[in-house]
Amino acid sequence: MEFEKQESEFISGKSLKGIDGVLFEIISEVKNETSEFGVKPRCSIAVVIGGVKSAKKWTLNQQNVNFLIDTFGKESTGWVGKTVGVFTEEVKGNTAIRIRGTA
Repeated sequence: MEFEKQESEFISGKSLKGIDGVLFEIISEVKNETSEFGVKPRCSIAVVIGGVKSAKKWTLNQQNVNFLIDTFGKESTGWVGKTVGVFTEEVKGNTAIRIRGTA
């Protein structure tokens, strides 16, 4: 039996490792959602790599939430439509997504 790989609806640091110039455009309000790892802030984004957009969901870590608060304010509805540059960083054996700055 032959199997095909399926892409996750969520973006991961592993999928972005080694790629420069990645942008995330926030397209939905960040909301806390229950996952297998507890309650996590998530939103829908457009991932832009080399000018090509793809729709994904993003689970934010606290460092990224703090950056968005400092840059765009506490209300996550104000983050919709904003674009940030991202990069990856190895943290405790995992490839984490970090915000580089606004685009």
